[in-house]
Amino acid sequence: LFQDPTTPTPEGPPGFHGKVAYTSGPLYLSATFINQKHEGITDAADFDAFGFDLGGKYTAGPAEFMAYYYTGEGIGTTGLFLLGDNGAGAERDSDGFIAQATYTVGKTKFGLNYGESNLDAVAGDSALLVSKNSKFTLGAYHKLTDNLTLVGEFTSLASENQIGGENEANTINVGAFMAF
Repeated sequence: LFQDPTTPTPEGPPGFHGKVAYTSGPLYLSATFINQKHEGITDAADFDAFGFDLGGKYTAGPAEFMAYYYTGEGIGTTGLFLLGDNGAGAERDSDGFIAQATYTVGKTKFGLNYGESNLDAVAGDSALLVSKNSKFTLGAYHKLTDNLTLVGEFTSLASENQIGGENEANTINVGAFMAF
């Protein structure tokens, strides 16, 4: 059976998603779970995806720290359910995290973050299947108004396949963000 690797397996009922969150002053904690039935090309290719994440944010004056971790079976990588199975119902395990720190001076926020998403292969997968995507960003964000922020970022991206082949890209982004 062949599945276009960019097309997630269709979802079927039932699906469940839940979240619990706790806030106390400068501390925010969150945990979520998801369970989703997927319908394969044949009944033998049906599977249930399951995943959960844990994380939170802590604010200390002008500094903020945030971190999240996720793990799952059949959840996929980079996008929800993307590459979650091999098209024949074999669920791929995945996990990942993001950590971020920011510091605000006046109307300017400086920040850095690093995140990673990992995908385990199943029997029969191509050695070229993505194994890890990672991203590091260093940025400055200046609020001109409540709705308009100037943005400057340096980002380093890397993707690795199951046998260690790697693609990398470094970018500089300058622009504006408008909220409405």
